[in-house]
Amino acid sequence: MLKDLKKKEEGDFPFGIEDLLYYVKRIEEQQFNLDLGALKQYFPFNLVMSGILKICQDLFGLRFEEIADAEVWHSDVHLYSVYDLSSSELLGYFCLDMFSREGKYGHTCVVALQNGSFVNGARKVIVIRDLV
Repeated sequence: MLKDLKKKEEGDFPFGIEDLLYYVKRIEEQQFNLDLGALKQYFPFNLVMSGILKICQDLFGLRFEEIADAEVWHSDVHLYSVYDLSSSELLGYFCLDMFSREGKYGHTCVVALQNGSFVNGARKVIVIRDLV
């Protein structure tokens, strides 16, 4: 279906991985009359986010704690610390920058600000003030 739609819209250009998301969205719109904007009202962001974190906690034995009033690059960014559930050891941090805005990438992007490491067999976690 996807290749046929691309051929119809663009001619005989090869279908590449870069075409996948665009044509999946086009098929959803055309074949299934799916409007993701209308669907969003049934999935409030805070509820979905807390559900995803809960699933990750249960699957991987983690505990997430949001760091309130963290100094980050935009007010929409949320900073979390990650702990091992059984030992309470701090494993690291991650930021979520989930909303679009002017000047920000328009696509999904995952970037390591600072990777953790092991030094002489011990975990080295970057301190928050060094992270952001």
